[in-house]
Amino acid sequence: EISSTPKANPPADMPPASPNRARVDAWKRELLRICAAGNRGLGASQAEQKQALRLVELLEGSFRAPQDLAEREATLQGSWAIVFTTSPDLTSLARLPFPGWLTGRIGQVFKRGGGATNEIDFMSPFGSRVAQTVLCEWADRGISSEDAFKVQLTFVGSSTKLVEVAGMEVPVPPLGFPLPPAAGLFKVSFLDEELLVQRTQAGARGVNVLVREAAKETV
Repeated sequence: EISSTPKANPPADMPPASPNRARVDAWKRELLRICAAGNRGLGASQAEQKQALRLVELLEGSFRAPQDLAEREATLQGSWAIVFTTSPDLTSLARLPFPGWLTGRIGQVFKRGGGATNEIDFMSPFGSRVAQTVLCEWADRGISSEDAFKVQLTFVGSSTKLVEVAGMEVPVPPLGFPLPPAAGLFKVSFLDEELLVQRTQAGARGVNVLVREAAKETV
């Protein structure tokens, strides 16, 4: 006997199994609009953060990591800038210990051959810019059960450089510092040619949303 009991309908906001490109693009546009209003999450209200995270979940539901390792690596390579974060090590940059100083660009570069950098710019009230860079090595660690893929970052060293004074570039070499052996792992839960979503897994968990910047040399 065939049951006539109707099937329950999925919630209205649940992403379809294979959302079309237009819907994904609409989610991305709305997410970027919220990110622009909240200073990368550093100044986002709870309501804005909740909205952003719901859109992140919709994008994640639409993502299937490519099975081909070379395709995953090629898409991830390049220069990215953070437009939204809930990671405590980054949200703490909303308040710096130096009066008048602000956090500028927060970025990440994945290079061909396995090199990577984590980059943060700090701006003084007098027009100076200091760039802090953490040198890393990155490696794809395979696809997870959630259709995301894992990336390991191994920290190698760091450098600090005075880049500008009063808006003018200065020829000062960076100061380099070694780092004790350490590595972190994050999941790439959404990735296309424009947008990258990471879920961090070391220490306090967080979400990072990054946009691809103008092409940089990534050799």
